[in-house]
Amino acid sequence: MWELKSDLPDTERIDQHLKQLFGKLHPSERVLKDLLATNHDMVAQLQVVRYFDEGPDDYADAPVPGVEEPPPNWALVPGQHRLLGMVLSAEWIAFLHNVGANLQFDEYD
Repeated sequence: MWELKSDLPDTERIDQHLKQLFGKLHPSERVLKDLLATNHDMVAQLQVVRYFDEGPDDYADAPVPGVEEPPPNWALVPGQHRLLGMVLSAEWIAFLHNVGANLQFDEYD
């Protein structure tokens, strides 16, 4: 089993971790695709694991890093953990498809 981890702290959003990992993996797309095509007993998987440890700065009424004030007519929904949600870019989806990789999400409270 091989593992590649982000160098970012756990307090960063998943989007930022995925962006960093994409920069590391994308140059190896052809190599990974060829490796998986010729070794049918191998499996590639992007596994995203998040742990939500509650703290005083984790909910929507806490300041959001990088956001001074929400746009007009927008409001943060109360009671939502600030790290909830993510975007898996079209680039990531294409990469996973081209390589033939699976995607798994695990989230723990």
